[in-house]
Amino acid sequence: MWSEGENVARSRKMDPEEALIAAISVFWKHGYAAVGTRQIEDEAGITRFTLQTTYGGKLALFLMALDRYLDMFEGFAPPTDPDTLDSVADWFQFLVNPPMMEDCMAHGCLLLNALIEFGDTEPEVNKRAARYFGMMGGRFAQGLQRLVEKQVLPPEFDVAHAAALLQNAALGMNVLIRAENSSEAARTTAEAYRAMIQCWGQTRQD
Repeated sequence: MWSEGENVARSRKMDPEEALIAAISVFWKHGYAAVGTRQIEDEAGITRFTLQTTYGGKLALFLMALDRYLDMFEGFAPPTDPDTLDSVADWFQFLVNPPMMEDCMAHGCLLLNALIEFGDTEPEVNKRAARYFGMMGGRFAQGLQRLVEKQVLPPEFDVAHAAALLQNAALGMNVLIRAENSSEAARTTAEAYRAMIQCWGQTRQD
């Protein structure tokens, strides 16, 4: 452990990207309301002066963190061109065995947590929620439609209904993870979703 002075001295050397990733971690673990400027300074390396002059305050930093989180999520969002139903089901394993920021993923979804915390009180959070839901639902729909085109799913398969179901399944898993404070808590649920998704192709296989 280093002293408070050493901590701040080190933190000031962080480049903007490192500081923003660190801020994501702080908000993800603790939420928005519970985080103070001193904690942002100590854990994210953003001094109180810099928080105001460079980022425009705590809320502005939080919104930047959400934007960066969503940019990162795009790289791990559901596949748009899967070859098999297993490829779709595998995505739910991402929530159980996250490839990045694993300690943060144990707290569920940062965007969903923000939506729960703010409710309908902050329009800027709602805008980012719309981006998140649109991205997730849209990618599920694209992926399932491709499986219809590849004849993995039958032509009469209800893509819109199934995409909405998968989106809600992902949200439910994140709530479970947050409640248990462990990604591992969702493993059985992910396996159940895999069995459900695999059943969708049985009509075509028969």
